[in-house]
Amino acid sequence: MKRGVFRYPMLIAVVSCVLLLLMTVASLAALPWHDSGGPLTGADVLALAYDANHNLLYAGVATGGGVWACGDPYTNPQWVKISGAPNIGNYEVRSLAYDPQRNLLYAAAYDNGTATGRGVWRCSNPQHSSRTWAHISSGAGAIDTDRISSLELDRGHNLLFAGLYSGKVWRAKSPSGSATWESSVGSTYDLEYDATRNVLYAGTNASGVMRTSTPDVAIWATTPWTQVTPVPPMSTWDATALALDEGRNILYAGFIDTGGPSAEGVHRCTGPSGGAPSWTKISGAGDVGDQIILSLLYDAVRNRLYCGPGGPLGGMWTCSNPNASFSWTEDSGILGSDVCSSLAMTQTGSALFAGTQNAGVWYTVLANPTWYLAEGSTAWGFDTYISIQNPNSSAVTCTVTYMPTGAANVVETVNLPAASRLSISPRATLGSADFSTRVECNEGRNIAVDRTMTWLGTGATVQGAHNSVGVIAPSETWYLPEGSSQWGFESWLLIQNPNGTDANCMVTYMIEGEGPLAVPKVVPANSRATFNMADDIGAKDASIQVDSDRPVIPERAMYRNNRREGHDSIGTVTPAPDYYLAEGTSAWGFTTYVLIQNPNPSEASVDVTYMTASGPVLHPENPIVMPGSSRKTIRVNDYLPDRDFSTRVSGDQPIIAERAMYWDNGTGEAMHDSIGMSNPHDRFYLPDGEVSAGVETWTLVQNPGPVPVQIEVTYMTPDGLGNVTVPALIPANTRMTFNMADAGITGTAAILVQCLTDGEAIMVERAMYWYDRGAGADTIGGFLD
Repeated sequence: MKRGVFRYPMLIAVVSCVLLLLMTVASLAALPWHDSGGPLTGADVLALAYDANHNLLYAGVATGGGVWACGDPYTNPQWVKISGAPNIGNYEVRSLAYDPQRNLLYAAAYDNGTATGRGVWRCSNPQHSSRTWAHISSGAGAIDTDRISSLELDRGHNLLFAGLYSGKVWRAKSPSGSATWESSVGSTYDLEYDATRNVLYAGTNASGVMRTSTPDVAIWATTPWTQVTPVPPMSTWDATALALDEGRNILYAGFIDTGGPSAEGVHRCTGPSGGAPSWTKISGAGDVGDQIILSLLYDAVRNRLYCGPGGPLGGMWTCSNPNASFSWTEDSGILGSDVCSSLAMTQTGSALFAGTQNAGVWYTVLANPTWYLAEGSTAWGFDTYISIQNPNSSAVTCTVTYMPTGAANVVETVNLPAASRLSISPRATLGSADFSTRVECNEGRNIAVDRTMTWLGTGATVQGAHNSVGVIAPSETWYLPEGSSQWGFESWLLIQNPNGTDANCMVTYMIEGEGPLAVPKVVPANSRATFNMADDIGAKDASIQVDSDRPVIPERAMYRNNRREGHDSIGTVTPAPDYYLAEGTSAWGFTTYVLIQNPNPSEASVDVTYMTASGPVLHPENPIVMPGSSRKTIRVNDYLPDRDFSTRVSGDQPIIAERAMYWDNGTGEAMHDSIGMSNPHDRFYLPDGEVSAGVETWTLVQNPGPVPVQIEVTYMTPDGLGNVTVPALIPANTRMTFNMADAGITGTAAILVQCLTDGEAIMVERAMYWYDRGAGADTIGGFLD
C-alpha cells in the first residue's frame, strides 16, 4: 500500500489490549516474517512505498520520524534516513507515493507538536545522496495545513491526488513540475486509482465509497462524483481502506459503522466502475469480520488480499480467492503481536512488506512459482522445447500443464537440481498439437521459464527459430506494438485462457497510417486460441491491444518469406512514459526497427534516444507526434548507421516500445524481436542458453542510470555443477555484451544477471543464434522484483 490509513483515536486506546488478546489467537504463521531491523526497530511506520527501479523500500514514520529508504529490503535490508532539516525530516509522514517513470517520491507531512499539516513534498532522485526535496503544496490552502490521509498517482496523466481527513480530495496537475492544486469531494481516508478505466475511488468519512470517472477533467472542482455504496446504511459508513483488483474490476473496502459492527471487516464490490456495483461482505466471525481495517493490499499474481486489522485482532491476514470462495488465514507470525498499519509489495509480487505500529518494518519473501506461455506447437512442422531455471540453493519439482486447442489438459512432472536448468519436449507428451503451457513450482519457490520453437520453412536450407520468456500472471489488458500482415509477413495472435470459463476478448488493431479497428474474439476455458491478423484487417501494419473480461495471456508470432524466418514476443500490461530496449545494432549486417504504440485516445509526443558507446544520440525526427491509438515504425539504420546501441523511447503520454532485428548470413533473411521494458530491475533470469557448433548465446546488459554499476553474470548448467560467474563494471548510460562461450561454457546453461550496486538497476536481454547465424531468437529476461 502506498499510504497509511488515518488512525482512529479509539484504536490507540485498544492497542494495550491487543497484545493480551493476541496471545489467545491461534496463528497459522504460514508466511515466514523477518524484521528489517536497523534504526526503525520499534518504530511506528505509517506508510510504505516500493521503488522497483532501484529495489528500494521507502517508509514514512510517525512523530517526527520523517522518510527512510531501505536498500535490498528483502535480502539484506539497510535503512537510511533521506529527509532532514530544512525539509520534512522532523515531521510525521502519513502517506507516500512513488512515480517510477519520473523517479519521484511524494510524501505527506504532519506536525504532531502543533497538530498541523505540513503539506505535500516531492523528492527527486530519492535513491541518491544528491536527492532534493521540494515543498510542492506551499501556500495552496488546506492541502498545506490539514491532515493528509492518502496520496495516489495517475502516472499516465501526471496527476497527484491527496485525500484530507477533514477536508476534500485535492488534485495537483504536473506534480513533477510546477504543481497546481485544486479541491473536490468531501473528506477521505483512502484513495485508489484504476488506470485501465481511468477511475478514481475515494474511501470517505461517513459517505462510504465514491468514484469519479473523469479524474483528468480540466476543472477539478466541478468533476462529478458517484456513490459506489448507493444504498443506506453503506452510504453512511466510513470506508477506511481500499484495494483494487484492476484485472477483474473488483474493489475491496474496509468499513466502520459507528452504529454497530455489521459493516466492519472487508467487503467486495464487483463492477465498481459501472452503473450497478454489487457489494458482498467477505469477512466474518473467526477472521477479520467486525474489525477496524487499517490496511488492504491486493496481490494480482496470486489472487490474494492482504489485510491489516486493528484492535482487538491485529496482525496481518491473507484472503485466498477473494473474488469467489474466499478463505482467510492469520499470516502474521511475529507480526501477530502488533498492528499492521501499512502494506507494500514488489512489482512482481516477490516480497510483501508490513509497516507496524510498534515494531518497525517486517518483510516476507513470496515466491513466483507459476509461469505462463501462450504460444506452443508441435504441429504444422513446428517443434517446441520449454526451458525451466531453478535459481534456488535446493532442488525443486515442477508441474507442467499443457492446454491444447480443442482437447483436455495434459500434465507432467519434472525435477530440477539446485541452481540448474532443464529443457523438456512437449512432443513426447502431447504428440502433434497447438497448446499453451503453465509451469508451477510445487515447493512454491522462485523459478523462471521460457519457450523456444523451431521449424523448417518452405525452400529453406536451415531451420528458423523464435523464443520468448513467459509471464507470471494473466491480465485483462495487454499491448503488443509490433504486427504486420504485409511485406510478406504472417502475424498470429495467440491468447491463453487459464480460467474455468470462456474469455470474451476485444482485439483492437492500431493500424499505422489509418486508425484503430476492434474485433471481438472468444477464447474457450482452459485453452488457447489462435487468430490471423490478415483475416481481421487484411494486409496492414498494426499494433495490438487485447482487452478481456477474464485475465488472459497473449503472445504474437510473426513469420516471413514462406516461414523462412520468424519471431515472437509476449506483450506488456504497462504503458509508461519511458520504454527501454537493451539490444540493437545497425552494424555487422543487422537492420533494426523500433516499433512504438500509442494506446491513448489522444496524440502523444515521443522522443527516441539511442545510447551508444560514445554517448546518447537523439533521433533526428524528435519529437514524433503520434495520433491517438496509433503505431509508428522507425528503421534505425536510416538515421544511425553502423553502430551498436540501446534505445530509450519517451512520451508525454504513456507508450509502449518493441524492437525487431533482421540479418542474412547467406542462407536467407532471419529475424528476432523483443518487447521493451518500462523499468530497470536488479536481477534477471534467462532459462535458455547454449554454446555448441554453430550456436551462440549473447547476454545484453544495459545500464540506463547516471552512475557505473557492478554486475555479475552467472551461467547455470543442467546439473548445477560447474556453474560460472563473470563480474563486470558497466559505465553509466551504456550497454555491455557477454558471450557465453567466453565463460568456458559448452552445452546448455541458464543465465542469472545481478546488479550489485546499491540503489541501481539494469535491463537485460538474451540473443541466441543457430546455424552460424542462419537463425536467431531474442527475449527480455524474466524479473521477480
